[in-house]
Amino acid sequence: MEIDVGGGVGIDAQALLTGRCCVIGQSGSGKSYLVGVIAEELSKNGLPYVIIDTEGEYYSLKSAFDAIWVGGEGADLPLDADYERLFEKSMEAGVPVIFDVSEELDKAGRVESMLSVLYALGEKARSPYLVIIEEADKFAPQVMHKEFTKIEEISVRGRKRGIGLLVATQRPANINKNVLAQCSYGFVGKLTIENDIKSVNVLFDDKKVLAMLPSLKTGEFISFGLGENLRFKVKERGVKHGGATPQLKQKAHGKVDVRALIRDIGPAAEGGSTAIKTETDAKAMQQVVKETVGEEFARGYAERLLKRRFLVFGGRVEALESIMEKFIPICIAMLRIPTGRRNEFEERYVIIDGKLNALALTDGIRRGEAISNRKARLNDTEKKLLAAISGRKASDIEDIARKSGLSEAAAFKAIDRLEDYNIISIKGNTIKIPDRRRLLLHGKPELVDRVIDSCDIVGERLLQKGISDAISTAFPLAEIASVRKAFIPFYEINLRQGDRVRVFRIDALFGKELDPGIF
Repeated sequence: MEIDVGGGVGIDAQALLTGRCCVIGQSGSGKSYLVGVIAEELSKNGLPYVIIDTEGEYYSLKSAFDAIWVGGEGADLPLDADYERLFEKSMEAGVPVIFDVSEELDKAGRVESMLSVLYALGEKARSPYLVIIEEADKFAPQVMHKEFTKIEEISVRGRKRGIGLLVATQRPANINKNVLAQCSYGFVGKLTIENDIKSVNVLFDDKKVLAMLPSLKTGEFISFGLGENLRFKVKERGVKHGGATPQLKQKAHGKVDVRALIRDIGPAAEGGSTAIKTETDAKAMQQVVKETVGEEFARGYAERLLKRRFLVFGGRVEALESIMEKFIPICIAMLRIPTGRRNEFEERYVIIDGKLNALALTDGIRRGEAISNRKARLNDTEKKLLAAISGRKASDIEDIARKSGLSEAAAFKAIDRLEDYNIISIKGNTIKIPDRRRLLLHGKPELVDRVIDSCDIVGERLLQKGISDAISTAFPLAEIASVRKAFIPFYEINLRQGDRVRVFRIDALFGKELDPGIF
């Protein structure tokens, strides 16, 4: 059985479901379109797969094929579904899973959890199953770390479990080389950035192919590892050995009752079980920065406040009315900052409140500067220009325009907008990106799971859809590895004298009075 992708190019279904493939092409090259063609062909043949959907663009597969949509607004199942049952049913029925993380803050963490379950299930299921990962450089980046990510582990060891891997990326220079090196075949579309062209050099025996990449049209790709390197146009969308790769067995594929499968897996995403908690529930399980001082400390702090009043006025004129634990909504973003060495990054963290201010956690919680203009949304031209600065503190404007490959008019227009957003500053003929590294933390705060009441949450809630854009504008040369919602605990102390109340707020991390600007 072959999966036809167009132009006379086909992929053996067994190789696709258990092998390692990559689809590479810059924005606008047709990369996601090609991935969509492959997904449709798999669906037509009743071959199971899971696709990691980072943009919420693959749910449309359900309009033509049986599929289980997980995670998006109006999806069949929530992101915290029973993954083991989900994949068991997907494998049994030959029905794909659309794993939609487009609205999830911690995309990498969610995908890692899901793949861990699939990887463990593959050991006993021994059934061919394909994992398709869009924006794979975000989930398996080229960064120094001690342990394999689950994607790396699948790329190296998944074949024996029957788990195949298809990674799609715009930036092959940024994807983990352990993953890319495992890809024995694939398709490369238009690339114009020099580092990306160099990074695919190892994929082609004929180096003349590299010279063709910048001139490819949208929807055109060059295949490798499938025999002769072919330039083609993507078609329209519309034995038993313990260590051997499990073999694909084609099943008769009739109409599947997907609703019955979903009911068998677990509660629906909407209108299902009250056990599925959301942020709007009265009480919900949340991640909270681990406190180091408790209510006993807060009570002692209140007593010291009352004692000071007693000494000054000669009598206790106030009384302790209440001590309540409350929570400030924040997000914790992990960033990968270029070190200046090729393909090497450092991991740093930034904590942001609902007003898009960075918070400092050094011997107290203090509000730092606003990380972004709320209206700032970078387009591809502006991102390209920022990339051309290449981490240098200051650069000549004309030189940047040349390096970015933009026309002079386009470059100067982008520079004007970036200056308006306070992302860059210009002095004389040089352009500079403000150094905001002082806002970054070296280590991630320790988090614990807590059930908290929504009425105890104080401060502005984070706007989930805009937070990644805000971080990108503040740290334009960094990669956002993950963004996680969390809460900082604090104690609110109320001292009463008649109809007058004094309110003190001390954090539960350092036992220091909170900066009023946080609220």
